[in-house]
Amino acid sequence: MVAIHPAKCIQTRTSEPHPSPQYLTTPPIPSHTPSTPLKTMPKLNHRVIFSGIQPTGVPHLGNYVGALRQWVRLQRSEDASTKLIYSVVDLHAITMPQPPEQLRRRKREALAALLAIGIDPERATLFYQSSVPAHSELMWILSCTASVGYLSRMTQWKV
Repeated sequence: MVAIHPAKCIQTRTSEPHPSPQYLTTPPIPSHTPSTPLKTMPKLNHRVIFSGIQPTGVPHLGNYVGALRQWVRLQRSEDASTKLIYSVVDLHAITMPQPPEQLRRRKREALAALLAIGIDPERATLFYQSSVPAHSELMWILSCTASVGYLSRMTQWKV
C-alpha cells in the first residue's frame, strides 16, 4: 500500500492494510508560545499590508474605486521594504451556494482583473486563500473552541 505523508510530501511503502492516522492528518500544531519574551524580540523595520477580494463575480467599478485602485497606488507610494500581500479570498465565497466550476472561473477572473488593473506580481504577493492549508486548519480549531453559545455572549459578535 502507498501512503503519502503530508509533512514530507513523499510516498512511502507500508505493509499495513490501512494507513495509520499520522498519514491522514497534518503534523501536530507546534506550540504557539514565543521562544523569546516579547520585550526582547527584534523590532520589525518594515510594514506589511494585507488585503483580499472575494470572487463573487467579475470585479466592478465599486471594487475598483473602493479598494483595488488603492492597491495599485500602494505599489508606487509605499517604500520598497513594505510587503504587499493581496489574496483572492475564495474560502469566503463558498458560503454562497454555487457550482464548483463557477467558483473556479470566478477565482481566475478575479486574479485576471487584479493583473489587468496593474497589480505587479513582482512587487506584491498574490495568492488564493484556499492554497494555504493553515487557513482551513485555523478555522477548524477556532470553530471547535468558540461555540455559538460562547460567541452570543460577546457584544462584538452578531448573528
